[in-house]
Amino acid sequence: MAIVGAIIFGLVDDKGRLLRLVRWIYDRLGRDGESAASVMEHLRDRVRGLLAEREVLKQVVLWGTVNWLLDLLALWLFLRAFGGSISFDGLLVAFGLANVLASIPITPGGLGIVEGVYIPTLVGFGVPVATATVTVLTYRIAQFWLPILMGAVSYASLRIGAVPAVPTPRSRFERLQSATRDGSQVRLSKAQWIEKNAPRDRTGLFATPTYEDTGEQPKQPPDDEA
Repeated sequence: MAIVGAIIFGLVDDKGRLLRLVRWIYDRLGRDGESAASVMEHLRDRVRGLLAEREVLKQVVLWGTVNWLLDLLALWLFLRAFGGSISFDGLLVAFGLANVLASIPITPGGLGIVEGVYIPTLVGFGVPVATATVTVLTYRIAQFWLPILMGAVSYASLRIGAVPAVPTPRSRFERLQSATRDGSQVRLSKAQWIEKNAPRDRTGLFATPTYEDTGEQPKQPPDDEA
């Protein structure tokens, strides 16, 4: 936590000492220091924007705390479901230690690290080895693997999409009736309606006939004939 606090303080520092340090370290390692510094600058802008928006910051802290408490509660429920028992401070130490080490970007989502920390820590606070092992494994299935599976299914559904329905074929009379109704609704003159709905020569060998626009509207067929 002290390291995280130092990084945040360095990001919001106007003197840019953290950026110079990151650039120097990457240059010493033979890496692109400018690219690393640009990433840190982008992160700095995001942190400053978050600190400037007090209401947004309050929402982030609130919902982040709720998320951590619910995650802690889930671990305790899994432990109780398999007959285990632990004090609150022991559970809090195990949960905090596992999540702090999982934040180190060694494996995706702390895979292997979280399990390797949870089990011996719970055992150290008096939980049997078998109970701690089955508790941690089932908890990680629900907390880590199940969201990945649900996300993959959701992503596949968005990529594939729904199959469009095949339109029902209409007779020639129904198509003509629909075209007549559409022409009457848009208030086209008879000449405009003919030019729009008349069969067209797709070969390009014949010129499309033109009609004199007299302003006459096509007649709407009676409802009994429709």
